[in-house]
Amino acid sequence: MAVEVDRPVNLKVTLESASGSNSGPLQSRNEHLFSSSSSPDDISVKAKPVKLHVWMMDQQKCTLQFNTGSRTTAGHILTEMIHQLGLSSVNAGNYFSIWLTSPYLQLQLKPHHLPCRLFKRWKDFLTLYTTCDFDQIHSDEPILSFQRNAFLKLKDERKILDAKVIDLLYEEAKFNVLRGRYPMKTEEFISLAGIQAAIHEGPMSSEHTEHYYQNRLKEYLPAHMIKSGAKGVIAKLFRSSSQPTLEGQLVSAHRDSSQRSPDRIHLQQRYLQLSRSMSYYGSVFFRGQIERRSPTSPAGILGYSDRPVVVAINSEAMHIISTNTPPEIMLFLPYGQMSWCFIECQDEGDGCFSSLMIEFDSVIHHTDNSEQKVVKRLQIFSRQAPMMDAMIARCVNELNQHEEELRKLRIEQTGAEHLPTCSITSTKQGEPVRKQKQLLNHKEEKLMCEVRTPEGEVFPQRRGSFTLSRPFKKRDSRKQAHDTPASPLMMGSDQGSHTSMTTQM
Repeated sequence: MAVEVDRPVNLKVTLESASGSNSGPLQSRNEHLFSSSSSPDDISVKAKPVKLHVWMMDQQKCTLQFNTGSRTTAGHILTEMIHQLGLSSVNAGNYFSIWLTSPYLQLQLKPHHLPCRLFKRWKDFLTLYTTCDFDQIHSDEPILSFQRNAFLKLKDERKILDAKVIDLLYEEAKFNVLRGRYPMKTEEFISLAGIQAAIHEGPMSSEHTEHYYQNRLKEYLPAHMIKSGAKGVIAKLFRSSSQPTLEGQLVSAHRDSSQRSPDRIHLQQRYLQLSRSMSYYGSVFFRGQIERRSPTSPAGILGYSDRPVVVAINSEAMHIISTNTPPEIMLFLPYGQMSWCFIECQDEGDGCFSSLMIEFDSVIHHTDNSEQKVVKRLQIFSRQAPMMDAMIARCVNELNQHEEELRKLRIEQTGAEHLPTCSITSTKQGEPVRKQKQLLNHKEEKLMCEVRTPEGEVFPQRRGSFTLSRPFKKRDSRKQAHDTPASPLMMGSDQGSHTSMTTQM
């Protein structure tokens, strides 16, 4: 579902026949994901046993054999992986999923999906959902991976005590941190690096000096931090003698983590605890673009230019993240503070994308220090907009179901007359929800938004006539997003309309 996922180039999906006659990485797309000579669509031919290589986030692989050949489902693979890894938790199947991934696209598979058949359509998926060029599309090959379920809720993840499950979640969190996906501050990266060092290097010793870590920084910090970490000769000349190097900060963080706890499982839990404190933890990452006015460029003088962004979506909120180095959070929106609408592209052509329209409450600061409550709308253009729409719909529907269960429970316990009022309000009422969260949107002014008053009056900043009346209510002025050819791969499973979410205090 996400693009630009860094993986070693030699990690290919490999499938062997039971006899081992077709071993080794795939060299041609004609081999697809199975070694059987029968077509995956010819159900009259008995399937030949196959071996699948499933990769984990620590870049280790697990080889599995199935007698169902190309008709092996993702659910069967997930069950066998849980057995092979010795996961004792009865809920392990809810914690993890099978993914089909490449450097350009990630797809979380549902239990009934057939990875072998999806592999045959991989070029179609890249064409539909990415901006890859011809060479990238025809050279890309996905791998099967065992990863965290994107819909796993944080409250459920925090309850996990199984050491093996915690180890797998730690490895995935570390993978995302080291690939620079998370827009964290320098001190947060250093804290996590110190915990990682204590886990992999053991307690602090005289061996762990700045010189020891000088050539190991890439094992503990993302590339953009190392590049900006004053390692160059010129940077060292201008750095104050009292300013610690990255190596020095890592040594201090390693020492601090060693003093806190020498136990590996406690250190992993600490690493996950810090990671979960970030609002974007557990997100699926999508690529998109938004409009911007750039007066210094010819495109800006004539009108609007495009700005690439990353859209991070998890079970609780969505984020707009810049593609700068380092990345920055431009907008943070819990689902209770936004409305959305998928707009399908009606024109055909390489430069025409569908879009996701986001509406949220905000405040404009005037020169006389006064504030005015407004409603802003942001349009995100992306070939992955149908996927964003489906995932948000799934997350919101699950939140709605949870709130409905709480409401029924409170009615049983206290009676309907004692229920508190709903905390989610209509944007027309103009009352921003949970205003303290708006402090996180310090880059919001960089976004090119349509601005309206709560009464619907359009500000002169930009054009537009998109309207929404209630949170989570989607307009039907387009074809259903789920009617697209690849709808089974969309992460959302609900295809009905979306009801407003009510949160009980």
